[in-house]
Amino acid sequence: MTTPTIATESLRELENQLNKRLPGQAHFDALSRVLYSTDASTHQIEPLGVVFPRTADDLCAAVETAA
Repeated sequence: MTTPTIATESLRELENQLNKRLPGQAHFDALSRVLYSTDASTHQIEPLGVVFPRTADDLCAAVETAA
């Protein structure tokens, strides 16, 4: 059994906090990260997670949580 790194624990905590404030709108699964890792260019950078704010308040909550 491997011990989770601090980065993994921090990422899980971020996911939990975002899901508390934005239920169902923060996705940290591998499929979501891969789907949003590229645009129409040749560049690909996998994000740590993907957030789908519906309102300006959702956006503010996501930024506050991430900060």
